[in-house]
Amino acid sequence: MTSFLFCFCFWFFYSSGFSVITRKCLMISLLYVHAQIFSCVHES
Repeated sequence: MTSFLFCFCFWFFYSSGFSVITRKCLMISLLYVHAQIFSCVHES
């Protein structure tokens, strides 16, 4: 699910160029991945 979202964001990035929506999408993706890593480290 996460990889699909990431791929979709990159596809959107290449089709629309440097738009605000793309930057927001990439930011949300990075924040989500960061949160996943943090929770993983926190649990162990």
